[in-house]
Amino acid sequence: MKSLLAFIILISSATNLVAQSYGRNRLDSLLGVLPKASVDTHKVFLMAQISYSYSTILPDSGLIYGTKAIELAKQINWEKGIGNSYYFRGANYLNMSKLPESLDDYLNARKYFEKAGDLGKLAGTLSNIGAVYAYQGKEEKALEYFLKALDINRKHFPGGDFEAANLGNIGVIYYNRNDLERALDFQLQALNIYKKKNRVALIPHSEVSIAGVYIGMKNYVEALKYSQQALDAARDLGDESVMANSYAYKGTAILHIVTQNNQKLLDSLYRSNKEAALNEAKANLDSALTKLEMLGDQIQLTTVYKSLIELEEYRGNYKQALAYLKIYKASDDSLFTSDNNDKILQSSMQYEFEKKEATARLEQEKKDAIQKNIRNAITGGLIGTSFFLLIVYRQRNKISKEKARSEELLLNILPSEVAQELKTKGSADARQFDQVTVMFTDFKGFTQISERLTPAELVAEIHTCFKAFDQIITKYNIEKLKPLVMRTCVQEDYRWPILHMRLML
Repeated sequence: MKSLLAFIILISSATNLVAQSYGRNRLDSLLGVLPKASVDTHKVFLMAQISYSYSTILPDSGLIYGTKAIELAKQINWEKGIGNSYYFRGANYLNMSKLPESLDDYLNARKYFEKAGDLGKLAGTLSNIGAVYAYQGKEEKALEYFLKALDINRKHFPGGDFEAANLGNIGVIYYNRNDLERALDFQLQALNIYKKKNRVALIPHSEVSIAGVYIGMKNYVEALKYSQQALDAARDLGDESVMANSYAYKGTAILHIVTQNNQKLLDSLYRSNKEAALNEAKANLDSALTKLEMLGDQIQLTTVYKSLIELEEYRGNYKQALAYLKIYKASDDSLFTSDNNDKILQSSMQYEFEKKEATARLEQEKKDAIQKNIRNAITGGLIGTSFFLLIVYRQRNKISKEKARSEELLLNILPSEVAQELKTKGSADARQFDQVTVMFTDFKGFTQISERLTPAELVAEIHTCFKAFDQIITKYNIEKLKPLVMRTCVQEDYRWPILHMRLML
């Protein structure tokens, strides 16, 4: 099962103050300075930076400071501050999976950056708008914005953090298209830029994305290596978002080692102890779940729940798998509703309309501002810093496929009528049948047979038998109630088909 890679959310800064420093230490410093700041552009700047710092720790608080920054910037009529504050607040909305609100803020920021000719922040905003579209599964639209951003950064800020972030985002698009070789190439290009510039705080973001690609490639050795490197670095930095996604990818990689029966890795890492491996996978996924719930990251939570469903299903704990499935479906449906899609379309159309209305008025001052900005960029070496929002575990570009996967799991656990009633009502009524024919099947001498076979031979033999059994019950339209260890029970009035079935068995 693939994990969903996160798109890189770019955060610009007018200063190099935060180039190497993220997390709570920086936040505490900003909060200490804020009460002493006078009501001017400096206070707007501080509140916007606090909003950004909260975005990966406590985005609810980030929204409060971002809103205050916007209000104060409007009060003192500081247009650059208004754009920056919308930009930073949008990252908090995106970390909370509030996509329409996030897009609104980024479109507002784009207007101010275009007016000011601020190419660095404009490129960052274009990339973030692309990320919102990508999370909606609109990959062509997302790629359009990512390429626009990459073009600006390669022309005006080559080899910088923003170029690396654009490369990473394009890599995610290729990942979602299952072009894993190209996805890995783009992600490694991004990582190389960060390493050359010694961006200590950004390297783990890139590493955890690479871990996700390796999971898709079923290269679990590399996936575990990169996810552990990202986890260790994130702990030192206090980056809760990267820690959460590192736990998620690590847990998913271990889970797939077991479920895909990678005997070589099971032997080398767990001495063939599948239960020990499953316990470690569960511990990592639970750690991811705790941190993602704290962050309010609904998008990544759904991917962790999918891994937990797979884990409990593999263990045969269908009751717990069904419980996780209900949570997953509720989260998935709340994220990708038609209302959200309509809001995003409306925001896009509104922006395009306002842009056309303002084009003539802003044409000349925009050209002047761009020229001034380019001169300042060349002489002053304008550098922006980047920040990732990572999401970890399976591609999500085809929502219909995911819903089909959920329904398939329900049908594996429950009869079709009960599954349909559960989806419709949220519960299922008990049924009584006056006449039923029930058949129990068992493997004769199973214990003795299992002692003579290797684990791989035993699993292959069981798979062959159950596959044939399923074909037979499908042929005679018999309902399989529930797997019970090595038995299968069928119900309702199927006396004559069952007689035929017994003959075939």
